[in-house]
Amino acid sequence: MSTPIRSAPVPEYRAPTRHRTSAFTLIELLVVMAIITILAALLVPSLKKALEAGRRAACSSNNHQMAVGLAMWANDHDGYLPRSQRGQNASLTFEICNGFEHGEYQVRDGRTGYFWTGQGLLYAYDYVSDPKLVYCPSQRFKLFTYPSGWSGGCDDNDDATPCFHNFRFSGYYYRIYGQWGGGSAAVSATQEEVEKVQSYRLGNREKPLAVFADIFHPGGPIWWYGPPGFPADTLWPHNQDPAGVNVAFTDGHVEFISRPRMMDWGVEAQLAGRAGDSFVTRYWEWLEGSSDRLQQDFNLP
Repeated sequence: MSTPIRSAPVPEYRAPTRHRTSAFTLIELLVVMAIITILAALLVPSLKKALEAGRRAACSSNNHQMAVGLAMWANDHDGYLPRSQRGQNASLTFEICNGFEHGEYQVRDGRTGYFWTGQGLLYAYDYVSDPKLVYCPSQRFKLFTYPSGWSGGCDDNDDATPCFHNFRFSGYYYRIYGQWGGGSAAVSATQEEVEKVQSYRLGNREKPLAVFADIFHPGGPIWWYGPPGFPADTLWPHNQDPAGVNVAFTDGHVEFISRPRMMDWGVEAQLAGRAGDSFVTRYWEWLEGSSDRLQQDFNLP
């Protein structure tokens, strides 16, 4: 008896399944983009403030380290701070190397051929070695930043930055200057004012001297009023949230001083053509809180 032959089952035909491709509609994309834009608008100001806070802290640290260097110098020089050359204006103490000779502690800079002065003497005598300490990270004026200031603005071919081959510029003001007279009372410091700061010795006063600070002079139309032709905003490092100045004192502490209209006063004095050594001398006193001569002498509101 023969076994019946079974035919193989025919597989059931199934049509291929078509998967639906998911995609954003135009409206959904617009909504996402709007949300991202709103979030960015909320976060960017906070990020800018955080970045500026970090720069401001670094600037304050620079002030402190320079104050330490100045104290070390004073300890080795009978309490006196580094002197500026006799031709050094109160409004030009950001020049750390220039062409004015000085009989005391005179050191010629090997690169420029000019002479170290004021805060620059800390580098000439190795009390400070890092050149970046004299440049505030918040500064926007290139000649007061590193490495441009360290090379007198001659580090590249930037046509917008003036080049002074034999100079070095700091991004900070130094309190001790050397020149008096030579101009009107509105722009010149007196001999008494020059001698007062040059004769200062560490520890011989009850109140510490404000000796090192961010640039607070807005500049003017000619060189001896400060950096010529530059708007005040480019020279004032911390000009918002809030506007203020880092100031180092001879006891080593640093304050961020912010007061109403302090930046406006500088601009007003410059626009009136009155800014100069006299303005800077009184501004130092005002930062110490020890005098109101700035407001009185310049008739500031």
